Amino acid sequence: MLARWAAEDGWEVLVIGDEADRTLAEEVVRGALDDGLAEAARAGRREPAAAWGPDEGRRLDRVDPVSAAPGTVRSVAGQLSVRGLVGLLAGCDAMVGNDSGPRHLAQAVGTPTVGIFWIGNTVMAAPLGRAEHRIHSGWTTHCPVCGTDLTQLGWTATDCGHVVGLNDAVRPQDVYADVLDLLEARVSEGPARG
Repeated sequence: MLARWAAEDGWEVLVIGDEADRTLAEEVVRGALDDGLAEAARAGRREPAAAWGPDEGRRLDRVDPVSAAPGTVRSVAGQLSVRGLVGLLAGCDAMVGNDSGPRHLAQAVGTPTVGIFWIGNTVMAAPLGRAEHRIHSGWTTHCPVCGTDLTQLGWTATDCGHVVGLNDAVRPQDVYADVLDLLEARVSEGPARG
């Protein structure tokens, strides 16, 4: 997630979301978010960073040294309860995440989102409106290793066992452009909620 922290100190914050259960698409989402985080950090914008989930602290450790002000990255990885996550999301101007509980929760509390969905989930779970909720979809429908029809898993196809990125075609720069667009819209509307 890229967001403004609506805390007393008014820090600008990059927030990276994670969910305990991993999906095949998640690794691609991680790459897109890492690219955007590193780019923004190098430019000195939207620091420090916060994250939740057990693996996120290690990722932030890799980004902090390339930031404009090393040592300013703040992580809340593994420290937030669901209630804390609600508070974090409610104070954000925008959230970037894969098709996960935190992205849906951000939408529920009124935070604009940029969601990264596999096409099968886009049809069933993506937000309907695009003014405050942008989507990017991965269109991989067959395993690139063996050709298994991934749209039929659990129906007429069995899991082939290959770990492939279903959202590999989602371009980080497109995701980041939508985030900046949502943030710009928030700024023109007035101060952040909180």
